[in-house]
Amino acid sequence: MASDTQPAATSASEPRKSVFEAIVTGTPVLLTVVATFMIGRSSGEMTQAQYYRAVASQNQSKVGDQWGFYQAKRIRGEILASNAELLYAQPRDLFTNETLIDAAEELLREIGGAEKDASAAEATKKKHEGLLAQATKLRDDARAMLQAPTERVQAALNAIGPIPEKKDMPARAIKTDEQALLLDEIIADIKARKHEDEKDMAAKVLKLRDDTLKKAIKDAADKANDTYQRGKNIEDVLDELDALVDRQSTLALQFRQLAAKLPGSWPKRSEVMRSNITRLHGDYKSARNAYGARRNEADARSNQYSAYLYDVKVLVSSARSDKHLARSYLFLAAMLIAQVGVTIATLAMAVRFKSPIWAVATIAGAIAIGFGVYVLLDLPVPAF
Repeated sequence: MASDTQPAATSASEPRKSVFEAIVTGTPVLLTVVATFMIGRSSGEMTQAQYYRAVASQNQSKVGDQWGFYQAKRIRGEILASNAELLYAQPRDLFTNETLIDAAEELLREIGGAEKDASAAEATKKKHEGLLAQATKLRDDARAMLQAPTERVQAALNAIGPIPEKKDMPARAIKTDEQALLLDEIIADIKARKHEDEKDMAAKVLKLRDDTLKKAIKDAADKANDTYQRGKNIEDVLDELDALVDRQSTLALQFRQLAAKLPGSWPKRSEVMRSNITRLHGDYKSARNAYGARRNEADARSNQYSAYLYDVKVLVSSARSDKHLARSYLFLAAMLIAQVGVTIATLAMAVRFKSPIWAVATIAGAIAIGFGVYVLLDLPVPAF
């Protein structure tokens, strides 16, 4: 009976593992989980760094576009301003809504006044009648457009009319929003080329919220669009004025061609007409070019501010990319530290249990740590 119960007693007498042994056997597993988590976070941070670097590249292309628009409009404005200055240097009168009407009436008067001298062939009379009808229509169109101008026409006439004296600008509202002040400070640093010191700029731009920059870009785009639309509306009216001036020039040229073949007062009237058309062109084109220069300058400034905002966006994306890259390296370092712990714990178990399998695991862990440190220190990578 005693011999039958002996195995059970032996099994019950097996010693339990101590707390230290439980910690030793569980530590490698726990540290392996930690190392796996750290390498996952390191990979995620690296992905974030690459994403923000790609966003910075995209925004940099937008910066180039805005600066390209700015330069093109500045160049165009400078050309128009030079043309206006050359025309203003000659004896000119200011262009008003009466200028074009007076020129149309003078054209009609010269063509009509030559009618009594048109005693030549019947074909010449018919050409003269046709020119007279066109001049009458042109005078009526000019009156209809300019004697009682609509709001849009008056806005265009004001745009190319005498430039009013500059009045004192109202005081700007003092900004109290910290984010708005921070954005202005960053843009001022970009203008002063302080943004080339990336470390100092990174500390600033990382404090800038996305909604602040997004709102600033939207406001700048809306302002630029309003400036463009106002200019476009004026240009549409000026295109109609261009057509009236071109019609007068065409009629004057046709009259001069006809007058060159006829005697009497025709040649004299032709010279008077040429003088009037030349004066009209000078008055109108000088005002037209001066307005074009001002419009292009306004558009250019809008593009310039947008370019500065996209510059800020590039700096924000670059700073975030660098931040995530640094975090990736830190998580990688943490993974290596956890791997060191795994290796030490495995070595302790190999010594404790005198197991060759644990010794092989220890050697593999040490090799992995060595490769990780080699890569982390950015040492030369051998060619394979």
